[in-house]
Amino acid sequence: MERSDDQLADSYAKSFKEPVSTLTHSTAYVAKHFLQWREKQQVKSNSYGASKKEIAKDLFGTGYSVSQVAKELGITYANAHYYKRSLAC
Repeated sequence: MERSDDQLADSYAKSFKEPVSTLTHSTAYVAKHFLQWREKQQVKSNSYGASKKEIAKDLFGTGYSVSQVAKELGITYANAHYYKRSLAC
């Protein structure tokens, strides 16, 4: 039985653990993968029970640096710096 493009792309991604790309996967597969990734990110941010900005505010209040907040929340340094600047008002 011949496997579909999605099945081939899925097995390739699982076996090599390379990033999903439209160069190696169908557009539909990339879209599905993105939606799964985004859902995992939302679950991760909600596991704290608060928004990342609220958590950042608490962390900055306890003396965390921008890089520590970025690492703790799994966000970029630029986003953590933005939170710090926006909360300083």
